Amino acid sequence: MRMPLAIQTNLSSGSSHRYEVNHESVHRYGWRVAQEARRQLQNYNWSAALASCNEILALDPDHLGALEVKAQALWFGGQYDGVVAVTTHLLRLNPSEPGYRYTRGMANLSRGHFQDSRRDFEYAINQSDNEGFRSQVRDAMDSLCAWQDSPQGRPTPVATVH
Repeated sequence: MRMPLAIQTNLSSGSSHRYEVNHESVHRYGWRVAQEARRQLQNYNWSAALASCNEILALDPDHLGALEVKAQALWFGGQYDGVVAVTTHLLRLNPSEPGYRYTRGMANLSRGHFQDSRRDFEYAINQSDNEGFRSQVRDAMDSLCAWQDSPQGRPTPVATVH
């Protein structure tokens, strides 16, 4: 049996209140806040969405909805290292979700980690049964491969002075 969670709230008056909640109520609360975070993202307020997600994750670090929205908020904020960390966490919770691999692959691509990106794209294609999704991931992988084969995608040799 799971123990109730103890939550401490600090009120603006300077007093605080401690109460206990069960995991089910935290879960329901988390989904409501995650929906609000999604609305914040739709209004391009990624920092408010991120704050909402962090509020949920402080209570339930494995809340899928909050983690998914957090990854999106980090993406909108250009925080690609954070996107990789969150999608890696999501993949530990749900390793068969190809969308998490695609998102992590795109974040790795943005970070310049091309091998990691390619590996995630390949996994996403192999894991998905949705041909439209697979086509989208293939397009991203084809663009990555074409760029790597182009002159600007190849490393430039550096002359060393002896």
